[in-house]
Amino acid sequence: MAGAHQKDTYHHGDLRRALIDAAAKLAAKHGAAAVTIRKVVRKAGVSHAAPYHYFPTREALLAAVAEEGFSRFDAAQEEALQNAGPDPRDRLRALGISYVRFAIRNPHYFRVMFRSEFRRLETYPALAKVSSRAFDRLIDTVRASMPRGGSPGSDPMLPSVLALVSRSRAGFVVARRPADGKDTRGGRR
Repeated sequence: MAGAHQKDTYHHGDLRRALIDAAAKLAAKHGAAAVTIRKVVRKAGVSHAAPYHYFPTREALLAAVAEEGFSRFDAAQEEALQNAGPDPRDRLRALGISYVRFAIRNPHYFRVMFRSEFRRLETYPALAKVSSRAFDRLIDTVRASMPRGGSPGSDPMLPSVLALVSRSRAGFVVARRPADGKDTRGGRR
């Protein structure tokens, strides 16, 4: 058994990464619903038993794809804010542009990141952590851009940004909300 794992690792350099990449590419081409472990192992060129050491289920494999996507998304969002300057509206605009740019450039991750099966994030703590960080950054940026005592409706740009996020494959709400409907930050949305 150890020899088979070493062969897979040697052949790919990083079997886990090869499986995540193969699943992401399949999701981009055929949609996440079409991703199966059988198709992933065929695309990665490994044995049918190879993925089970890292991913006991299809959902676990897709969660790893989503986690990688959120890690990349989080880095892109952080970079956008670093380059945006101090003005809250510029920061919000930069975040919105970065969001759309990421979705267009990374459909292989984006299509998996907001899947409904990840509503119960306690099963995937690493995914919960990175998706929460990205969601919290968005909420904090929206709040900072609102006039004191204002609401999103008091600034003509904010409703458009919020609509974009909510319509983008159900946005962060699907990625963050557990099955009971409570926000992971303690409130209801």
